[in-house]
Amino acid sequence: MWIPLDKGLQELVDYWKYMVYDNMDSRLESIFVAADDDNSGDLDYPEFTDLIERISRTEHSTLTSRSTLRMYSQMSLHEKVDAAVFAKVSRSFELAKINVGKPGRPRRDSKTAQERATVFKLLKGHWQHLEGKVLPLVYSLKHTSRGHVMEEVVNLLRSLLREEEDAENAVHCFRCSALSCMPDSLCSQR
Repeated sequence: MWIPLDKGLQELVDYWKYMVYDNMDSRLESIFVAADDDNSGDLDYPEFTDLIERISRTEHSTLTSRSTLRMYSQMSLHEKVDAAVFAKVSRSFELAKINVGKPGRPRRDSKTAQERATVFKLLKGHWQHLEGKVLPLVYSLKHTSRGHVMEEVVNLLRSLLREEEDAENAVHCFRCSALSCMPDSLCSQR
C-alpha cells in the first residue's frame, strides 16, 4: 500500500496535536488531583510548591521561582484554587507544555555568595521593622482568602530568611508583605 507523503505527514501532525493539545485538560486535571494531598479540591500553597518541585525533578521545567510565585498569586485571586482555576492559569504559564528535544543548559547563578549574604542581611534588618506591622494585619484577616495568602507569604519569607538560599523569592515575599501594610490610598497612587 502506497501512502502519499503529504497525507502521511498530515496524519502524523494530527495525531501529535491530539496527543498534546486535546489531552491537555486531562493532563492538567491529573496533575491537580496528584497535587491535592488532602483531597479538598482546593490547592494550597504547600501543595502547589510540592507540585512544582516534582515537575522540576521529572521534567525540564522552564518555570523560574519568580514565575512560580506569580502563577500561585494569579490562582489565589480566585475564591478557591480548584481544578478549573488551576488548568486556566497553568495553560497561561505553559505548565503542561511538553518539551521536545534535549533540555538546554541550566543557567548559571550570577549572584556570588557575598552578594547573597548582603541581600539577606538587608532583608533581615528590614523584616525586623516590618514584621510588627504585618503580623497584626495577617491576624485580623485570618479567616479571609487574602489573610490566608498573606500568612503563606509571611511563612515562606521566614523560611527563606532562615535558609538564606533563594534571594529572589525572599525579596519578592518581602515586597508583597510590605505592600500589604501600605494604605490603599498609597497603593492606588503607584
